[in-house]
This record gives sequence, structure tokens and C-alpha cells, in this order.
Amino acid sequence: MVEYIGKYVVVDPTIIQAERDEWKTTLKSMRDTIKNNLLEKIATETDFIDKIADASHEVYKDFVNPSFPDSTFILLKHKVKLRGAYSSWNTGVNNAFAEGGAFDLGVEGKADKWLKAKYVIGSTGLKWKIGWKVSYKAIGTISGDKRVLRYADPNDTWTPSPEVVNVFLPGAAKFVRPQAMAILTQGLVLARYALDIGDTSTADAIISEINTRLNNTVKKQIDTATYPNADIYVERSDSDLYVHAKSE
Repeated sequence: MVEYIGKYVVVDPTIIQAERDEWKTTLKSMRDTIKNNLLEKIATETDFIDKIADASHEVYKDFVNPSFPDSTFILLKHKVKLRGAYSSWNTGVNNAFAEGGAFDLGVEGKADKWLKAKYVIGSTGLKWKIGWKVSYKAIGTISGDKRVLRYADPNDTWTPSPEVVNVFLPGAAKFVRPQAMAILTQGLVLARYALDIGDTSTADAIISEINTRLNNTVKKQIDTATYPNADIYVERSDSDLYVHAKSE
């Protein structure tokens, strides 16, 4: 039996500035490709009505309470306004994707916000630069990936000793890893946001929801006949977040 406990730590944003710059350069270099692909898919007013206007309206209908006053008229107004918006949309797309237009300005304006990836990378890691982080080390420890031990740091603890065991049903490990990573990362990032503004009650609600999702997905694939007490979950201790993984 081994239990892994890993502390979730947001990475220093200066570590990923090069990736931020690459994101910005790559996206701007693809401006014309993105525009051409969009206008190829929505080449005519008929395409616009079918793929954007009517499709959007179908989704919008679910957000309007039918008992709301004038709900029928609200839906009709929404539908007709969307269907008549092709000319404005087409002009807007061409202007936005012109050199120095809204697309370029948007990329520049959002570049520093890209550094919020520090929250995600604190969970997943960046293998070629800082290695794996807490979410992958947790699921790797109980899905047989011995490489996680190579990326151990002071935020990791394996007890009673470093050990890696696959507790999942045959063939499940490679599929359960990305599933666990997605669930854990979503929970850790949102809980960290909540803790950063001092909202512990919301952080605890997020942790509870994420653990429920792990119970209903990842843990359903554990070989409970061999590992009846295997587990993986998120826990809060004061303002810190931890991921536990156990192969008992």
C-alpha cells in the first residue's frame, strides 16, 4: 500500500513567459488562416442562417422561461434579429481580421491574461520545462506510471515509501489518466480562485463537487476486488489544497 499526497502550488508566471510569447506569435501568424476557414464555412447568407442564426436560436430557447411575460415575442424577436444580421456579421469579420484589426488587438490585449495558465500548469505541469505536477503524479501513482517518481519535488509525499501501482481494471489506465487530470485540474483551479478571494465556503463546495465527480467516473474503474480501499480525492487544509491518491 502507498499513499501519495501532493500539494497544489500555482507556478511562478515568469516561468511560462516564453510560452505566452509563443502563443501570441503563433496566433497572430494564423490570422488569415482563421479568417479564411471561417468564411469558407460561412460563405453565404444561407450558411449564416443555418449554422449560426438558427443554431444559436435553438440553444437560446432553452434559456427563456416559457412562463416569463412575452416569452413568445422575445423568442421571435431574437430569431428575426439573428436571421437579419448576416451583412453586419460579414463586415465585422472582415474588419476584425484585417491587419491591425480587432483580432490582432485582442491577441495583444489577452496575452498577459494567458499567464493565468499558471493555475492550470500548477496542476498538470509542463513536462518539457518543469515536469509533471500534482494531478498527474496523483493519478500516475495509482495507474502504474513509474515515471512520476522522477518528477518528485518538496510538495510530494509518498508513504510509507515511493511506490507505483496500477489499481485500475485491465485496459483502463491510459483512459482514466486524462479523465482524472481534467476533473482534478478544474477543481483545483476553481478552488484556488475561491481561496484567493477568501471564500472558503465556495472552495469547499467546489472540492465536494470534484470529489463527487471522481467518485462517479475515475473511481468506478478501480479494480475493487484487488484494491478495495484505493482512492483519489482533493482536500483543503487552511488555504492549501492537496490531492490524495491511495493504492491500498
